[in-house]
Amino acid sequence: MTPRTIPANIAADFEALDACHVQIAAHLDRLDALMDRYDRHGADAQAQAEARAIEAFFSSTSREHHHEEERRVFPDLLNSGDAE
Repeated sequence: MTPRTIPANIAADFEALDACHVQIAAHLDRLDALMDRYDRHGADAQAQAEARAIEAFFSSTSREHHHEEERRVFPDLLNSGDAE
């Protein structure tokens, strides 16, 4: 297999999408920690604030990220005919 050269603008788009994947993973870790806190302390003020922050991320940044993937990444992949 020959490595493909990716134009700089497309590479930058993928770097931005990848950065969001890192944020998503971090928020999933936060959610896991929140569940541990909830088990120990219930729905105290700190747990509620953390839950709001996590929900806000998934309702805004993450949602927009997935919209961008659907708009900019997946159509070309599906139309490429290249299984890799």
